[in-house]
Order: sequence, then C-alpha cells, then structure tokens
Amino acid sequence: MFVIACNTASTLALQEVRAVLDIPVVGTVPAIKPAAAFSQTGTIGLLATPGTIRRAYTARLINQFAGGHRVIMHGSIELVRLAEAHARGEDVPIEAIAAAQAPLFDAPGGDQIDTIVLACTHFPLVRGQLIASAPRGVSYVDSGAAIARQTIRVLPHETEARGIGGSAYLTSPPEESPDLALVLRRYGFPDAHFVALDPIAMTSAPTAL
Repeated sequence: MFVIACNTASTLALQEVRAVLDIPVVGTVPAIKPAAAFSQTGTIGLLATPGTIRRAYTARLINQFAGGHRVIMHGSIELVRLAEAHARGEDVPIEAIAAAQAPLFDAPGGDQIDTIVLACTHFPLVRGQLIASAPRGVSYVDSGAAIARQTIRVLPHETEARGIGGSAYLTSPPEESPDLALVLRRYGFPDAHFVALDPIAMTSAPTAL
C-alpha cells in the first residue's frame, strides 16, 4: 500500500504514481465533494497551499463536484509554518492563525462562506485554533477520515493481519531533519530510519535513529 499523504503531491502526480506502481495507491485530494454537499449558503472556502490552489486537478474537482457553488480559494504557506510549529509543541499565537485564514473571509463573497476545506494535511493539526479564531461559526472539512477508510478498504488482507508497525523511514538522515524526527516521536513513531536513495547505498541496511 502506498498513501500519498499530501494534497499538493496528489494533485500533481497521483495518476503518474499509480501508473508505475503495482500496489494499491491512495491519494489525498481536497474534500470539495463533501464540502459542496454540506454547504447551505453555496459558498465554500478552500484553504490550501499555493501549489494545490494552482493545480488543474483541483480545478477539475471544483468543476465536477462544486460547479453550482462559489469557491473562494486562499493558498497559505504561513499556515503550514504555524501548523508545523504546533506539531513540534511550540506555542502558536491564536492571532497568527486568525491572520493566516483571514484572506478567505476578507475576499469578495467571503461573508457567505459556511464551509472551509482544509486542503493541506498540516491544517487539521490546528483545526481547534482555526475554529477559535474564525470571525464566525463555520464548518471545517478535510479528507483525513475518508483516506483512512479507503486505505482500510483496499489494504491487502494479509498485510492488515500483520498489523501496523511504529517505524518511519526517511530519505535523509534523521539528524539532518531534527524537527521531523521530533514530530514523528510525538505522533507515535519513536524509531526513524534512513533509507538512502542512491542505488549503491541502498544495498546497506537502514540506519536507526
């Protein structure tokens, strides 16, 4: 099983990855379909990275599932940074979260938004702060639960029977990415291993953190 746990990467390369792998591939794409079904005002906010906003894949999702809705989009690198800081255990000012999502509400028609798609896998980490700092009550939708259900559905039964381990494998040494190693520990992956991508280096065993 291969899960692309990133909206930007999935909207860019999901079909290409499926074409070259002979195992099940699950992508993570913006939850526009459920947001369109849930919205009562017909105005949806799409909070993502700039890369996801620009993708033709995202435009196709909007055309297919939200053609009769108004979709207001905002790409925020700052919210990615704030979510990563929160994941590391740092205190993130609620005012910073408010400022990061404010362009959605300040855009023309933003006063009609009642549902916001969290189209970056970082953003659900600060869902509580987003709710608390929104200028009014809105619903936040992401694809996390749907991706988990789809993964369970297509996971080969023999793999599922073996259970899921608690190790992470990185393409750079853990000491070169101390923040990532810290976050992995906080989210239940105490062991991180380096897997070299160089064909010669890949003949050696992974080095444990």
